[in-house]
Amino acid sequence: VFFLEDCKKLGDILIVAVGNDALTSMHKGPFRPILNENARLKMIDSLKPVDYSLLVDITFKEKNMHHILNVVFKELKPNIYAVNDDAFDIEYRKNLCKSFNVEFIIMKRTTPPGIDPTSTTKIIEKNKGLN
Repeated sequence: VFFLEDCKKLGDILIVAVGNDALTSMHKGPFRPILNENARLKMIDSLKPVDYSLLVDITFKEKNMHHILNVVFKELKPNIYAVNDDAFDIEYRKNLCKSFNVEFIIMKRTTPPGIDPTSTTKIIEKNKGLN
């Protein structure tokens, strides 16, 4: 949520792409995602900073994240593309932005004082201790 709030400050319209279950499993491992793609898309779409959300479908013919990003850039023509500092394939994304004349911003994960930083991985680890 904090990342998306920071992203919204960068422009007028915030569009968030949510990877489908196959894409998430490919990058996070066989036991992920925890919530299915429809639940994750609904949660993102419900957040105040988000103007539009879309599901990135890995069933594209090429089954390749690079191809999907190219399609998204060609169709949406963003001015800015922001990612967390822990995103995968940062160098490719940087070069893609350059080829489309899109400003590429790597954002550090931050949380306000009094709120512990969290992630799905941290939640999974905490739940393992409850068994």
